[in-house]
Amino acid sequence: MKIAVAGLGYVGLANAAILARHNHVTAVDIVAERVDAVNRRQSPFADDGLAGFLATEELDLRATLDAEASYARSDFVVIVKGCRVSIRSSTIERVIRQRSSIG
Repeated sequence: MKIAVAGLGYVGLANAAILARHNHVTAVDIVAERVDAVNRRQSPFADDGLAGFLATEELDLRATLDAEASYARSDFVVIVKGCRVSIRSSTIERVIRQRSSIG
């Protein structure tokens, strides 16, 4: 299955990594440093468990800044947003609009 994960914060990255054990996962973020770290199999966060998981597990995981292409190639899009925002977040609405415009 092809899954896009929108958001490479701590929760998004953890979910992307777990899903990538058995699925093709493309993680999308707007922060280039996070994307680069994930593609090097390094955690952008100070978390030994997550860093070890990324470094040692066999994962089908790629990170990118290209949201539209990632959503177009995905069977599912998982939107991960921090818990301090309202459900009507502009980020969530933007991801839904991007995915909906693809067809």
